Amino acid sequence: MVEPTERSISVGRSEIDRSGLSYFILDSAIKFISERLEGLPEDCEAWLSQFWEEANSSRLKIPAYLALHPRLTLMAARCAARLPHLSARLSDGPEGKLIENALNTVCLAKVFKLSDLGACVLEIPARPQDYSLGSSKQTLRRKVKAAEKLSIYCRPVHDKDEQIALVATLDRAIAVKSNPLYREQDSDHSYLVGSGLWTVAFAQDGEPLVIAVTPRDGEWALLQAFVSLGETQHRSDARYLLTKVVVERLAVEGVRHLVDTRSPSQLPNGLRHFQRMLGFRIRRIRMRQSI
Repeated sequence: MVEPTERSISVGRSEIDRSGLSYFILDSAIKFISERLEGLPEDCEAWLSQFWEEANSSRLKIPAYLALHPRLTLMAARCAARLPHLSARLSDGPEGKLIENALNTVCLAKVFKLSDLGACVLEIPARPQDYSLGSSKQTLRRKVKAAEKLSIYCRPVHDKDEQIALVATLDRAIAVKSNPLYREQDSDHSYLVGSGLWTVAFAQDGEPLVIAVTPRDGEWALLQAFVSLGETQHRSDARYLLTKVVVERLAVEGVRHLVDTRSPSQLPNGLRHFQRMLGFRIRRIRMRQSI
């Protein structure tokens, strides 16, 4: 999952209208081309995920990779046009605007928006207990059991003073991450305080292990932060337990879609594999008129 940075993007009604027009033009153009070509993969979503994985493995910058592989890039565009579509109806409240801003973030070539190209979305079941069912969740269940054996537990954090203290811990942890993709010096995540649902995994002795912050609005929630406060095995196991708890909590709140702030093209491959195991898939999202 994402270890995010702050975004503050103002979106007005005229911009939403332009977003809809941009979405229509992009969709129509790609479909026009696709009708004259053959050979689409059987599973366009899985192919597209693999395409972005290979692009990230190349160590080229994404625009350079796209330019050097025109046939694959065209296939990726065609697959993006075939992605399942979701409709996002968001309110004008602060959390609705936060999710809207994230979906309208320009994420590729300074042209295409996250909602147009496809975002990583986790479908939330209506019944909380259903999330952990099925063969695809075997690893999740195994890791959850491992965390529970270590007496790791999760709880909501409502108190702003506790959130402030946790943000300070988060900023210190990010500064010493061994992976440069996640390391960030002098970060300031104070904007997370008071934002959305806070859920935190703790060790038996009360040490915070992983922080999740998920603003929600109606049937949509945003994965604004999901950060491990260290790199030990018990923190890795805690990520799975926290995921299960967060999803179940969102299900109770009536949320049906949890969307990541980072586009599939930007995901480190380790994080991509983790997300797909949890059930995240690439979906295009159409913004509807605010309710």
